[in-house]
Amino acid sequence: MAQLWQYRGWIWTAALGDLRYRYAGSGLGVFWNVISPLAILCVYLFVFTQLFGSRTGMLDSVAIAFPLYLSSGFLPWITFSEGLSRSTQAFLTNSVHLKRLAIPEIVFVAQSCVSTTVSMGIAIVLVLGVVLAFGITPAWSWLLVPLVLVLWQAFGLGLSLALSTINVFFRDVGQILVVVLQIWMWSIPVVYFEDILPPTYRATLPFNPAYPFLTALRETLFEGVPPISVWAAMLVWGLIACAVGLSVLARLRTEIRDLL
Repeated sequence: MAQLWQYRGWIWTAALGDLRYRYAGSGLGVFWNVISPLAILCVYLFVFTQLFGSRTGMLDSVAIAFPLYLSSGFLPWITFSEGLSRSTQAFLTNSVHLKRLAIPEIVFVAQSCVSTTVSMGIAIVLVLGVVLAFGITPAWSWLLVPLVLVLWQAFGLGLSLALSTINVFFRDVGQILVVVLQIWMWSIPVVYFEDILPPTYRATLPFNPAYPFLTALRETLFEGVPPISVWAAMLVWGLIACAVGLSVLARLRTEIRDLL
């Protein structure tokens, strides 16, 4: 981890450059970081409220609450999943630099994760805008949102280290991850209410690594400070992910540059 501090300037500059040049050449440029997730969010809102609302009861009972609930889950999740997909390709994307420069491998994954953190910060700002638009009074617990964001991205960094390393050896990892992320999203209440799930399945949600992060964010925005158990779960999952990611990288790093 000392390498991250040593190369902190490069990581930050490269992360901002990634955000600027991701949509280079397009007319709206960096604004696509806002437009794209909002457009997808509007599609989900239309589908769930206008097409399925009468069947699920969402439209009748929570016509105002559902847009808040959906935006607070979907916008951060889509940013997290897209960032994880990009981070998994970090070594392949930066293969030229890895072959020519003596920069530690972890730096390239960290750069991608910092870029994702900035994008998720933008998503959180959009969520706060939606919340304020519905007349919800700001609460002091909102000050804890950045901490939830940092813990979530620490979890993402650990996953990215493991996946980006394995992806060098098995190039199908990136394609498999796309499918896994879709299944993962529907396995937790990102776009639907938790109450509609069967009790037996709801009992398993705390064992889903992404669940405490999603829960903490929503509770911080709408209910106040999450309980200690949720904070502990986020910290534990983040530590586990980082430990696994660093272990995988340490075990295979000597072969990475030779296979790129």
